[in-house]
Amino acid sequence: MSSDDELIGSSSEAPDVPDAPESPVVGQLAGRKVVEAAMKRDAHLTLVVGPEGCGKTTYLSSLAAQGLGRYVASAAELQHATRWAFVDGAPPSELSAVAEWLERDRRRCALVALRGKMPAPLFTLKDDDAEVPFLSTSALAEVAPAALLPLVQAVAAFEPLTLDELMALGRRMARRLGRALDDETLTALARAALVSGRSGHELASLLARLPPGRWTVAPVKRERGRAKAR
Repeated sequence: MSSDDELIGSSSEAPDVPDAPESPVVGQLAGRKVVEAAMKRDAHLTLVVGPEGCGKTTYLSSLAAQGLGRYVASAAELQHATRWAFVDGAPPSELSAVAEWLERDRRRCALVALRGKMPAPLFTLKDDDAEVPFLSTSALAEVAPAALLPLVQAVAAFEPLTLDELMALGRRMARRLGRALDDETLTALARAALVSGRSGHELASLLARLPPGRWTVAPVKRERGRAKAR
């Protein structure tokens, strides 16, 4: 077994990760590639690290929808997971239960979504078809609780969505909601989501508040100021 295989595991029973016609996640190509590489190699624990609204929940939910594992939002739901658990939204106090679940059976694997910023890696590991960032223990401790640190074998970074990515996401959301938006309105909503700090979550909230119909952004009316008396 190579050193890379030892790092992120190796098993003939690793699930196949099918290529979907269109990913439900906008962007995050590099992060998704790390997750796919980790799953193919049966990484015991993979962290998916990124800010709010960048697509972590959507991505883990889509993997569960493909039958690749169980989506888990709390420690109590781990009892329903067998081979793979996709953990998202569990409070930090419950993540020690994820470590215990993994330690009871080394064949078990988990993806755990964590909110935060990806620390700088020591270096990048590379093989024939994948590149995986390799982090120091102190860097991992910046984003993960101590109970998980000994089990981490891969870390995938999900980046903040750009304005163009938010606009692409907004078009998808608008279609699902049956909203007809012109580019100017979509741009205004995407810009508001970009500066909110909530990214895709804020964009979803803004679109949900639009009433039915075809809407455009009205031009700002500026009142002419009164001339100052001399």
